[in-house]
Amino acid sequence: MLEEAATLASTEAGYPTPWYAQEGTAWVIRRSTINCSTPLSHAVDVEIVTWVADFRRVRSRREYEVYVPSSTVAALTAHTDWVYVDRANGRPRRIPEAMMSAFVPEGMLPTLPRTPLVLPEPHHEVVAIEHLATSKDVDALGHVNNARYFDYLEEAGRRVAGAGRRPVRQDLEYLAEAKEEDRLLCRCWAVGPQVSRVEVAGEILLATRGSLLTRARSVWI
Repeated sequence: MLEEAATLASTEAGYPTPWYAQEGTAWVIRRSTINCSTPLSHAVDVEIVTWVADFRRVRSRREYEVYVPSSTVAALTAHTDWVYVDRANGRPRRIPEAMMSAFVPEGMLPTLPRTPLVLPEPHHEVVAIEHLATSKDVDALGHVNNARYFDYLEEAGRRVAGAGRRPVRQDLEYLAEAKEEDRLLCRCWAVGPQVSRVEVAGEILLATRGSLLTRARSVWI
């Protein structure tokens, strides 16, 4: 949903999907932080407002607000760090000046700080689940879609947080990419005592080599 909104915003700025294919470039997500105060039904229509919040040399932060009909209060807010990369080798590319001007016609924005995502060592029972990445999990670039990592971590996180709770905050940092037929190991554990809210730390690794793909923290109520 948020990725689709970003794609539409890029198209409206003059950079549709075929332009990136022709240039051999792409935007990939490096970190997503989502706050969802109100549960969203799968059947409800929503309005998504999105805008570019800053640019760095190869990176851009995009903000999102999601509204349900007849409400003036956002049910979900989020921000995502996107990195502009070479499609062939995945290496960062400098964002063109013309693109920055098209995305932010009012002029350059101040650079926003990025708080590092830190995971404490597990001091509670660790829930571990393995997944085999299939063709339905990968995106157009042949990598496991970012949204699937949310699904994997939510499945394990729910076992840590306990029945009846739901995530109200998810913060994911993507460190490396997985491909079809990779076997992924998702590990989650509680951070601190479980009271009215439970904070859960999580990570996804390549099960065969143990290399870290994603790390995350979430809050459940």
